[in-house]
Amino acid sequence: MESPKVETKTRASEGKYKNELRRAWNMITCSPKDPTGYLIAGHCYKDHGKQEKAIKVFNMGLNQVSTKHKEYEALRQGKQEAESRKNCRMDILGQLPLDIIHYIFDNYFDQDSITPYSRICSTWRNIVLDYSKFWKRISFGNRRSKNDMVSPHHMLLPSICQHVQEIEIICNSPLETLFELFRTIKFSKMRSLKIIQDRTVDFEGPISYAKLPSVLNVFSKTLTTLDLELRSESTDLPTLSDILNICNNLTKLRYVVNSHYQVLMPITITKQHKTLLLKELICSSTSIQKHGQSIHELYVNHDQAPHYVLSFKTESNDDDNITVNNNSLGLEHIEVSGITSPNSLLQLIKSHRLTLSYLSITLFGNTSSNDNDWRKWADVLHLFPLTNLIGLNLCTYDMDTVDDSTICKYILPAIIRIINNDNSANNQQTPNLQNFKLYSQGMIPNNVLDAITKMPKITTLILVGCSFDPDKMHDVVKIFERRSNNSNAILTATTLASSTSSLLTNLQFEYVNGMNDHIVFTASKIKSLTHLTMNGLYCNDYTVFKTLAQNISQLPLLEWLRLCYFNIQRDDLKILATSKSLHYIDLYRIDDEFSQDELDQIAKISSNDLVIRDVLF
Repeated sequence: MESPKVETKTRASEGKYKNELRRAWNMITCSPKDPTGYLIAGHCYKDHGKQEKAIKVFNMGLNQVSTKHKEYEALRQGKQEAESRKNCRMDILGQLPLDIIHYIFDNYFDQDSITPYSRICSTWRNIVLDYSKFWKRISFGNRRSKNDMVSPHHMLLPSICQHVQEIEIICNSPLETLFELFRTIKFSKMRSLKIIQDRTVDFEGPISYAKLPSVLNVFSKTLTTLDLELRSESTDLPTLSDILNICNNLTKLRYVVNSHYQVLMPITITKQHKTLLLKELICSSTSIQKHGQSIHELYVNHDQAPHYVLSFKTESNDDDNITVNNNSLGLEHIEVSGITSPNSLLQLIKSHRLTLSYLSITLFGNTSSNDNDWRKWADVLHLFPLTNLIGLNLCTYDMDTVDDSTICKYILPAIIRIINNDNSANNQQTPNLQNFKLYSQGMIPNNVLDAITKMPKITTLILVGCSFDPDKMHDVVKIFERRSNNSNAILTATTLASSTSSLLTNLQFEYVNGMNDHIVFTASKIKSLTHLTMNGLYCNDYTVFKTLAQNISQLPLLEWLRLCYFNIQRDDLKILATSKSLHYIDLYRIDDEFSQDELDQIAKISSNDLVIRDVLF
C-alpha cells in the first residue's frame, strides 16, 4: 500500500499533467499555426509513455507550422525522440529501488511464477536470486495434482542454496530427482526438512527412500528439525537409529508412517549416538525399542493402527547400549494414546518416574481389559511412585466401546494414593500433583478422593462423565472451601500464587453422576476459584438456586463460569453480572431461554467487559 505522502505526490503530478494537456489543446485550437501548443502536448504524451499520441501531435504541428518557423526543428526532434522511445524497450525493474522490487515480489509473485523472469537478463537474474527472504523457505510438490513434476524453481537451487533454511517436499514430487539434486548442492543455512505424504493422490507402486540418508548427510551440520511422514508402501525406510547417527544437531524429530500394517522403526540408542540436543521426539505407528537420554518430550500416537501392539523395550547388561537408569536425564512429558496393553507403557514410566512431570493416557476400544495386566501395573507403580508428577490426564476416547473401569479401577488408584495411610506430604504417591483431569464413565474410588484432599499442591480438578460417592465428594469440596476461607490474607492473584497450602483454582464438573445440591452449594463458596463449571442435572432442591448466584458473585477471583442444566432466572444473571472479577459466563440448557441480545444487555451491568453466551459444551 502506498504511503499518504507518495499518494499525494502521485495525484498532484497527475493533475499537473492533465492541466498541461488542457492548456496545450486550447492553444492548438486558438492558434493552429503556433508550434507552442503542439510542443507542450507532444512532450506531455512522450514523457508519460504515450509515444503513439506524441508522434501524432508532433506530425500535426509539422503539417500546420511553417517550415521557416524557428521552433519547427524542435517539433521534428520531438517526433524523433518519441519514435526512438517507441522502438526501444526500457528495463523498468532495473530502475526501481530494491525495497520497491521486494515489495512487488512479496505481494504479486510466488517462487514458481518468478522463476522465468530470472532468465530475461543478467540484471533481472541477480535481483531475483539475491533476495534471500524470498528463498528462505521453499516447497516442492503440489497437493492438487499427481501430474505436477518438480517445481520450476528447483533448477535455481544451485544459485539460491545459500539462502535456503527450510525445505518442504510433498510426496507427489519425483523424490529421486530431488534427492540427487540435493546431494550436489551445499546448503550452508539449512535448518528444517519436512517430507509429507499427499493423501489425496494415489500412486502406482512404492516410493523408495534409499537415498534419504545421503541427503541427510548433506544437511547434517545445520539441520535441527526433521519431519517425516512417509507412505506405508514405501521401501528402504531409514531407521531412527540411522537418522540420529547422521543428524547430530536435531532438536525435534517427527517420524510418522501412515500404515495399517506393522511397521518396525528401531531406535536402539548406542554410545555412538549423539542425542544431547534432542528435546522432542514424535512417532506414530511404530515399535520403539529404546529412546535417548536427553529426549525431554515423547508423544506416541497409535490411532492409525489400533490392532498393532505398541511396545517399549529397554536393554540391559549390554556394553553397546546406554542403560536408562534413575540417575540419568529422562523424559519430562509422556503422552500416549491407543495402547493395547499396559505392559507397553509400564517400563517407560518406571524408567523415567523421577523426571516425569506430565502424563497423559488415552484408551481406545482396543485396550486390554485383562485384570492380570492391570494388576501388574498397579503393583509396579506402588513400588515406583511418580513423585515429580505435576499434571495427570486420563481419558477414554470412546466411552461406548471401552471398559471404563480400567482407568478408575487400576490406573487412577495406582497413581493417586496415600502411602501407608500417612497423610503427610512425604507419604503421597504424587506429592507434587497440581492438575488432574479425568474423562471417563468409571467410578472414582473413595481412597482416591481422600488422597486428592491431602495433596499439598493440587489446584485443578476437572471431572467429565465419571461417577463418585456424593457424600465423599461433598467432603472433598468442603475441605477446599474451608481452606479458601481460612486463608489469613485477602485472596488476590498474588497471594494465591504464593500460598503454601493447596488452594483450588479450577473446578469443573461436567456430565458427572453423583452431583447433588450440597456439592453445588459448597463449590459456589470456594473463594480461591478462578474457573468453575457445574452441572445441575441431578440437583433437586431449588432453594440452592436462590443462593447460588449470590454466592458465585462474591467469589473474588472467579473469571470464568459455566453452568449447565440449572434453573437460572433473569434476576440470577443480573446478580452474577455484578461480580467484580467475572469475564465469561457460559450457559447450556438452562430452564429459561434467552436471546443473545438479552444476554448482551444483562452483561452491560458488569464493569469488566463481561461476555455471557448460550453455548454447547
